[in-house]
Amino acid sequence: MGFLKLAKSVLASGRLENRNRDKKTIALNKAALLARVHLKLDELNEVKSLTLPIFRTLQKTIALGSFGSDEALRWAGRQRGLYKTYMSALGEELLKGKKLIAEDIETAFSVTQYLQLTKTAGTFSQLSARIAVQSGGLARQHQDLNRKITKHYDQLLSANNSSAAQISLSIKQLEQKRNKITSQLQKENPDYFEHARIQILSIEETRTSLKKGEALISIYMGSKHTFLWWL
Repeated sequence: MGFLKLAKSVLASGRLENRNRDKKTIALNKAALLARVHLKLDELNEVKSLTLPIFRTLQKTIALGSFGSDEALRWAGRQRGLYKTYMSALGEELLKGKKLIAEDIETAFSVTQYLQLTKTAGTFSQLSARIAVQSGGLARQHQDLNRKITKHYDQLLSANNSSAAQISLSIKQLEQKRNKITSQLQKENPDYFEHARIQILSIEETRTSLKKGEALISIYMGSKHTFLWWL
């Protein structure tokens, strides 16, 4: 069965809903699959129209500081397919001789930062946050609870009906513990959340962060296209 037929079959069958009980993940899985269909059909504008609102929402969430490194890494994995397809669409436009508009260049720069998030980067982010504040033990507890909650959400996605209720209860209990520690950290070391959160910089923010004599080279390598920013 060809990809387009297979994609149509999956979308029509409801298998995505059956495998995932988290509404956000279901929506992302559908968006990623639809984006690939549009790319296969050479409908590049549709790929961008599908991807951009999702990424703009992500940017707002990160800007508000709602994502710690654990949450950001979790969603980076789930949105990776969608954003890779977006970058492929931009690459195809360039191959057709189309000049990218400023918004495309800026968005691609931000998207590649998110695609390049790794567990190693998340670990260093958490470590630096603990070093930067005076509540190392409390910060460690907060990060451990984040990891446990993320793991439970992942388990919930593939759980059957009998185990889903117990996992949901465990998540609720862990989140209550995290909320208490969050309140303590906010009182004792509010700077912790500034150090722990993931940031995605614009091109202008990156330029202004560079000192005199410094430059930044950012490279994204897709399956068929390579993007390079030299700031």
